Amino acid sequence: MFVTVFLDQNLQKPLDYAIPKGIAVQVGMRVEVPLKTKRALGTIAAIKEHSSFPDVKEIIKVLSSKGELTNTQWRLAEWMSHYYATSMQKVLRCFIPPNIRRNVKEKSQKFLTLARTDAETIAECSQLRLKNPKQADILDQLLQHPKGLFLSRIKDQISAYALQILIKKKWIQEQLLPLSDIFEEDFFPTSPKILNNEQKTALDAIQMAIEKCHFSTHLIYGITGSGKTEVYLQAINKALELGKSAMFLVPEVALTSQTIERFKARFPHKIAILHHKRSLGERTTAWEDLRQGKIQIVIGARSAIFCPIQNLGLIIIDEEHDNSYKQNDEMPCYQGRDVAVMRAHFENCCIVLGSATPSIESRYNASIGKYQLHELRARATHATLPKVH
Repeated sequence: MFVTVFLDQNLQKPLDYAIPKGIAVQVGMRVEVPLKTKRALGTIAAIKEHSSFPDVKEIIKVLSSKGELTNTQWRLAEWMSHYYATSMQKVLRCFIPPNIRRNVKEKSQKFLTLARTDAETIAECSQLRLKNPKQADILDQLLQHPKGLFLSRIKDQISAYALQILIKKKWIQEQLLPLSDIFEEDFFPTSPKILNNEQKTALDAIQMAIEKCHFSTHLIYGITGSGKTEVYLQAINKALELGKSAMFLVPEVALTSQTIERFKARFPHKIAILHHKRSLGERTTAWEDLRQGKIQIVIGARSAIFCPIQNLGLIIIDEEHDNSYKQNDEMPCYQGRDVAVMRAHFENCCIVLGSATPSIESRYNASIGKYQLHELRARATHATLPKVH
């Protein structure tokens, strides 16, 4: 038996390798293979009984226990390679995080917790604020995170010397933990709001599509303050009730702590947050949890569309007109909104595009019936619109 392997190097074509006896492989697995006098890493793209090349070398080592990509991810990768005229080697970089490509194992990081009660710490803070304000700042940070936090989160904001003094004084406890042991913060839970008629009409159509598990695209054309986000939240809740997962994409600039807090306050579930400001270890940990089906909600920028979320039932693209959904810096150059629509097509799930100023392409697709259009003309709070001259 032989395999076709796409190497991480920028080669024009994949290479064939023989499967050593006693080794089981499947499409999507990462492997180490010989390449001239060196060793190279790559991804298995196909398994076959014959190779058209003589003297095919054997795989050196299998690096993953199962395929890194789902069947729908492979279909999406192949479509992107064809549609955007880019080699599969470059497309696969979008789907496989750097840590997994380099076969780097998860590292432990320092985790900090308060060693004494909150009351004692607050009293110590008031004493330190005048004499040692840097130590007081560190204790303040930990008082805001009662479950503790990783040092990497505050490393750039604190004094390392002040931290060591607090550890010696036994005000702070330090331990090594893997990033997968992330302690979620508690948020005051919020309840669904009552929708107006326009919101309810849009939500009913979206929920019906989620229930039927078939591909459909909905464009919510709603003015600022019309309550698009509430429709999104209730649609995600419907997907979760049906045992499905949901993906919420926003432009990079809109991915603020306020957006994340709003979701965490509504959903008690663990949420994966994927964007460039997260450390490589955090993104890789979230990626693995998604692949194992441990997380059902993803919030992220355009690259989150490639994540291995399981049993996808709903994709939401907020501010779908925004130019930051376009990748222009390197190959593959792609439009994240269009890739999201194709992923929804391959996953047989519902996708919602929302904007107060829809893109010309989306507005046109709605006008010819390709997308279902839902207009929200009034503000959800019944506030009057300003006069525009």
